[in-house]
Amino acid sequence: MWNKNKSKIQDCPKTEHAAPNLELHVAITLHQQTKNQIIFLVVQIYKSLDEKLNVCKTRLLNGIIVL
Repeated sequence: MWNKNKSKIQDCPKTEHAAPNLELHVAITLHQQTKNQIIFLVVQIYKSLDEKLNVCKTRLLNGIIVL
């Protein structure tokens, strides 16, 4: 009987570690969403620039490649 309880106790830590993994997953997801939003905004700014600002467009394009 003691061995059955021991095996149940050993199974518990696996479920306890689920919450930190979920928090990490949420943090990674939020980071990715923020990065995607920044890229979207930079692309929108890039598209809205006037054709006369070719130098600015080139610099923004280089910034997008870095992201």
